[in-house]
Formats: sequence, structure tokens, C-alpha cells
Amino acid sequence: MYKSASGVILRHPFLQVLIICMIGGMVYANSLQNAFQFDDHAFILNNSIVTDPLNPEAQEKFWSVGHKTRIVGFATFALNYFLHGTNVVGYHLTNIVIHLISACLVFWIVNLMRRAPRLRNLASGSDAAWMPLFAALLFVVHPVQTQAVTYIYQRLASLAAMFYLLSVASYLCGRLRSDGRYGRWFALAGVSALLGMLTKETVFTLPIVIVFLELYLMRSPAGTSSVRQGSNLGRYVPLLFLLIIPVFLALDYDLSSVFAPRVLRAGSHELITSQIYLFTQFNVIVHYIRLLLIPVGQNLDYDFPLSMGLFDGATWISLCVLLGVVYLGWKCRRSNPWVCIGVFWFFVTLAVESSVIPIRYVIWEHRLYLSMPGFVLAISGVIFARPKLSRTVWIALALIIAMLSVLTVQRNRVWATEISLWEDVTRKSPLKPYAHFALGSAYQKAERYDDAFKSYRRTLGLFEQRQKYKDIAFLAQVHQNMMILFEKTGQPRQADAAYAEMMRYRDEVQKEYLRLGLQSIDAGEYDDALYYLRRSTLGRLKFPEAYHQMGLAYRKLDRMDESAKSLQEALELYTAAGDGKGMTEIQHLINTP
Repeated sequence: MYKSASGVILRHPFLQVLIICMIGGMVYANSLQNAFQFDDHAFILNNSIVTDPLNPEAQEKFWSVGHKTRIVGFATFALNYFLHGTNVVGYHLTNIVIHLISACLVFWIVNLMRRAPRLRNLASGSDAAWMPLFAALLFVVHPVQTQAVTYIYQRLASLAAMFYLLSVASYLCGRLRSDGRYGRWFALAGVSALLGMLTKETVFTLPIVIVFLELYLMRSPAGTSSVRQGSNLGRYVPLLFLLIIPVFLALDYDLSSVFAPRVLRAGSHELITSQIYLFTQFNVIVHYIRLLLIPVGQNLDYDFPLSMGLFDGATWISLCVLLGVVYLGWKCRRSNPWVCIGVFWFFVTLAVESSVIPIRYVIWEHRLYLSMPGFVLAISGVIFARPKLSRTVWIALALIIAMLSVLTVQRNRVWATEISLWEDVTRKSPLKPYAHFALGSAYQKAERYDDAFKSYRRTLGLFEQRQKYKDIAFLAQVHQNMMILFEKTGQPRQADAAYAEMMRYRDEVQKEYLRLGLQSIDAGEYDDALYYLRRSTLGRLKFPEAYHQMGLAYRKLDRMDESAKSLQEALELYTAAGDGKGMTEIQHLINTP
């Protein structure tokens, strides 16, 4: 009697949500004091749109650097900064709350799916009622999630996923209503979709997932729908909210540049084409699947090799593995639809960042955050395929959740300080110069100068060995840090030498920005030209042609006051250089309305 009563109580949705939040909160409690890391400094603490969002200059800079489609995410950072300043606890607490909401949404979605025509009969077993709780717990405690939760800046990934999941849940709620009162749910789904697109571009795949769920879930295995919402055509009308996403993309994105080759960051700086990126992603996705099944060896900055062709190394084997997983999902479409849905969700939600669109970093663990629901759906579907589970299986499931929780706590400890994080990275990626540079910077902040010197020298040595192309801005930063160290340790001669190297590389940076600016002018890309030309003026070299071309670009954009100011600066530089031709050209432009 007591067991029966306790079982009924534990099955109450409110109590299960409470359990999810309690366990999720406990495994991330040790991350609240973790330091700001990596991009947190550039995009949060030193980002004027976060620290001073009402400043017109900050707003202009934000809209010009390509982050305008992530305005919702940056707004949350600005709110954190307004409320907490540089106190890291508030930022982490916000990330954890977002993660817990996402886990509760997974719980809700699985419950809703169990009511769908195709899954209703499969979810009737007594133990199947525990499937939503297990899926949500697996989602909330899995250590792969740490990079999207503990790494503050990657809130963009978890927040976008939260809106994505809310949109799916709202759609399912509206679709499963039989009384025709589904308007508010589809409206909420549309608002969530828009907020997600204004957080991160991964939400682009939402229409594909929802259309798949409509066509697959809302029909019974016999092929008929038992969910009534008017005529066959009429019930699809509310799905028009999905047009928000393609219209948003068409209005705000230069789709012609999406597939343009990119330069690999934090690696050899080789050029990545769509083809190379795709071949590399075959191996990356297999690595992701391995991390989901065996979450050990996590790393912030993988030293992941590029695949130049299908038969480069194990690439073809990885492709066979992925095709095998897809085939498994297809085979299970009738016998175990949970596996089919999970496999479909996993690959579709990864498609934006792990397919043919070249991205400068080929692998990031936070990219798995939105795909994790697909993994937990498939795994839960396999486990709860039988209506009754043995005691041994229940013990095994409890041990899995406990083990994953411990791994998450341990991974959070790695993120505790910049030194602990980058020592972990350099152990796992010992040949990456950027990792050693980051570790050297962390040592320098902690005044461990000898260790910092060792890391910087290791950085320069590895750079010469491994870099195919010079990252001159990076090299300037290394020598600047070394100059400061030499000054602090009383080595003026070495400091002067480091300063000379720093300035040599910075001069090259200015020249490269000028070249890119002039190239953009020739192509008629005036916004890009201003971006590069402004940066070419930030240094000791003064290029009159930079201000000259900025004046022309501003004029093309009908920003006449800024044009006049730039042309006047160009005139002064031409005059100082005794360049009569340049002076004449500027005088003509100034006198021409």
C-alpha cells in the first residue's frame, strides 16, 4: 500500500519537475564561482554593448560587426551586467536557470509526444510513464552540456535551444488540442521561434523538425490522424508561423557569403572550403556520438585534423558509421518511433554547424546542446521499449544518472579558473600554440612569471612549426605580453626587443586591414570597407589613403558629416607628406557637394 501510494505521488508532473530542477541545480552548484573564461572577456566584460548598451557608439559598433542577429542573447548579458557588474555568480545562475528550463521543456515535450497518435499505444506500459523524467534527467546531468552552461558566453547556445524547445512544446500543445482552441499555443510557438532566431542561427532548423513531427507523429501507424482541427488543409494553416524563420533569414542575411571559404582559427590557419568542412564533420560527428555515449576526454580546444577528402584517414569509416545510425533510425520508424524521432532530431539540429557551411572552429562541444534532446529521445526509447523494466535495469539507470552527475561536477571544476581550464587544454592538445598562449596569459595574471615565460616560448616555437599562414595580430599580442613580462621582471633590453617585434607585427596588421579595406571599396562593399579601414588607422602608421577612402565610403552611404571629417584628416596627412596629387583630389572632393 505504501509503495503504491509513493509511486503515485512520484509520478505527479510537478514533483518530477521539482526533482529535475533539484538534481540539475546540485550538479551545477559548484560552477557558481567559476571565473570568466575565454570569449567572456571580449564579448561580455570588454564589450560596450553589454557594459554601456545605451551608448550610440556602442550600438553602431554592435550593428556593424555581425552580432545583430544575436541581440536577445546580448541583451541578457547586458541585464546581468546592470544587475551584477563583474560578479560572476549572477551570470552563472542565469545560465543554470536557462538549462533547468530547457530540461523541463524536454520533460514536457516527451509527455506531449506520448499523447500523439503514433506513440499513444507504445507509451501505455506502466513503466513508460517514467520515460519523460529519465529523458529530462539525462539531458540535465550529462557532462557534455557543461560547455553550454558553465561557459558563460555559450549561453547563446543554451538560450537559443530553450526557445527552440519552447516552440516545439507550444506547437505540440496546440496540435494535440481537439477543441480548436490552439491559437495561443501557435502564437507562443511563433514568438519563441523569433526570439530563438534573434539569439543564435541554429534555430534555422526549427521548421524542418516541426514539419517532420506533424507528418510523422500526428498520424497513427495505420496512417490516419486522430487529432481533429478542422479540415485536412485547415489544420496546417497555423503552421504558417514557421515562415517567420525563412523570411527573417532572407531579410537579414547575405546568403551568398554563407558558403564562402573560411580561415581556420586556433589551428594552422588553413583555408576551409565547404567540401573540406563536410568531410571533417563526418569525423567530428562520430566524435560527438562517442562523447554522448562515453563522456570522457572533454576538451575546450580540440586539436582536430582537417579531412581533405573522403579517403583521408578514417573519414570514410566515419561516414559509414553515420549512415548506419541513419539507417537504424529509418528501420525503427515503425517498431520504435522514439529512436526514429531521436535520430532525425540529432542530425537535423546539427546540420547548421556540422554540414557544408564552413565555420572557423570545426568542433565545439556546445554545438551538441540543441542535439541532446534527440540523443535522450533515442536512448529513452530503447530503454523503455518494454512495458516493464526489471529491478536490475532500474538500478543501472540510477547508476548512470549518478555517474554522469559526478562527471559533470568534475568537469565544472576544470572550468573553475583560467589556469585550471588551459592546463587541461594543453594536456589534451599539447601542440596547439593558442592553448599555450592562453595558459601563459592566465599565468601572467596570477603573477606566475616563470610559468608564463615558458608558455609564451612554447607558443612561439609551436607557431613556427605548425602554422601554415602567419596570424600577425596574434604574434603581436604574444610579443606584447612578453614585453610586459620583461618589464615587470627587470629585463629592459629584452623588453625593448619584444616591443620592436610587437610593433613590426602590428604594422603588418595595419597594412593588411588597409589592403582589405581598399579591396572592399573596389567591390562596392562600403560597410565592410569602413570596418577594415577604421582598423587600419589604429596604430602608429598613418595612411592618408585610408581616411581618403573612408570619406568616399561614408559619402556612398550618405553619411556626409563623417565623410567630411575623414576627408579633412586625409587632407592633413597628404599635406604633411607633401603629396600634391592627394591634396588636389581631396580639395576637389571637399568642394564637390
